[in-house]
Amino acid sequence: MANYQDRQIHEECGVFGVFGVEKAASLTYYGLHSLQHRGQEGCGIVSVDNRTFHRVKGEGLVTEVFNEDNLRALTGNMAIGHVRYSTTGGGGIDNVQPFMFMHSTGDFALAHNGNLVNSFQLKTFLEERGSLFHSTSDSEIFAHLIKKETDSRDRIFPILEALNMVEGAFALLIMTASKIYACRDKHGLRPLSIGKLGDGYVVSSETCAFEVVGAEFIRDVAPGEVVIIDVNGLQIDGPTAKVMNSEPLDQKMDAFGFNTIICNGNSLADLEQAFILFDRSHGSGKPTCFLLHTTKGLGVSFMENNAD
Repeated sequence: MANYQDRQIHEECGVFGVFGVEKAASLTYYGLHSLQHRGQEGCGIVSVDNRTFHRVKGEGLVTEVFNEDNLRALTGNMAIGHVRYSTTGGGGIDNVQPFMFMHSTGDFALAHNGNLVNSFQLKTFLEERGSLFHSTSDSEIFAHLIKKETDSRDRIFPILEALNMVEGAFALLIMTASKIYACRDKHGLRPLSIGKLGDGYVVSSETCAFEVVGAEFIRDVAPGEVVIIDVNGLQIDGPTAKVMNSEPLDQKMDAFGFNTIICNGNSLADLEQAFILFDRSHGSGKPTCFLLHTTKGLGVSFMENNAD
């Protein structure tokens, strides 16, 4: 029987990105430091300067991996970073993100928080078509799906095709030479938020990082949504039903054995009614999941294990 004695919170990695702000890597450093509780195994930052990618990564805490000298080498006004908590694939420097990929159609970097439940099937599918993997992390699968075929279409199309092939909970940042793509799983099970900083933008797994760098929260990335950040500002590719189709989230959570409570409105009375249902659910022996309607769909607000 599985061991359920581990009652600690495992946030399973954190991602942070900056676009259009000077010394983006330094801001990313402070953002990762505020997300350190989400992962302590390793961390890394990739920046872009004049279409050239620079990367520093290592095993250990943010303050152990980075210093003034290697941060100074991460030039440019856009960057993405990652703190790792080992989930699928285990540890080791090869699994520390962000990952960097060189390709004839354009280089890109990738930072991912979450797990793919169909990673084994996807990896087999890709290896049979010639893909070679350099890590044991399921995060690398995204890159191979995006570049499984060489074409001249806009990058958003292979990204959407890749997202439609994966199943699981994830928040994903993809950085090219001129853009950052912020992606969230179709069920909204991994958090990802966008903030404004001067004339630029920041993206983070948690809004606590916005306060550290002085950014103002704008919005969450909606479930199943891809937000493109470039010199034109924010471009939205969504909503959920058109980007990544899925069963209703409440049905999906019920299938996992949760007592699901849906708050259909945004008034205090609606919230009070949801909490009344929550009180009634105590003693059922099942954990409770709250689902709140957003402007783009249904997302997980919080879950509490109230099993006796």
